Amino acid sequence: MKNGRHLVHANKGFSIIGYTHMKEVSIGRVITTERGKGYGKQIMIYSIEAAVKHFGAIHIDIEAQEYAKEFYEKVGFKQSSDSFMLDGIPHIKMTWTRTFCVPNVCKTCYEKG
Repeated sequence: MKNGRHLVHANKGFSIIGYTHMKEVSIGRVITTERGKGYGKQIMIYSIEAAVKHFGAIHIDIEAQEYAKEFYEKVGFKQSSDSFMLDGIPHIKMTWTRTFCVPNVCKTCYEKG
């Protein structure tokens, strides 16, 4: 896909347990196979790390379903718009802003050893 990356999270048996599509510095289509097991948080952390590493992201935007606001806040996103409808579902724009170094990605902090 032009200007995008797909990030897949698999378990030890190589079954897909999480997926995101990243284009530029936005993340969309966050999907996990099971809720309550931490897969969503893991794939979001991997996605943030990949956005920083591959795109030099300082800000990352998502269009989150309103009910998932607290989930995204737990990985550092903050609401950045009023509510809007998308495909008949209430959404909000949320933005992650890099305020710290990402392990194994930020050479400035981690090459000092």
